[in-house]
Amino acid sequence: MRYMGLILFFIVALIVVILLSILGIIFIVGNKKPVLAGFLFLFAGIVVILATFLVGFVPALLFLIAAIMCWARKPKRDAFSNF
Repeated sequence: MRYMGLILFFIVALIVVILLSILGIIFIVGNKKPVLAGFLFLFAGIVVILATFLVGFVPALLFLIAAIMCWARKPKRDAFSNF
């Protein structure tokens, strides 16, 4: 029973990261809002790194890479967009 507060903290952090990740995936599919998706992935990475006390460095790094890829991604252009 001593660790109940810490367990609750990890569960809340896990739920926040899952929600941010799902929202980021929803916004990136179809290239709807890649900038917003990038910020959501960045915030998810920050939550992971802070909630796990630097133990979750690899997942946080992967969220950071996903955020950078969202910001650097160019939208597809079709052949008739110049006309």
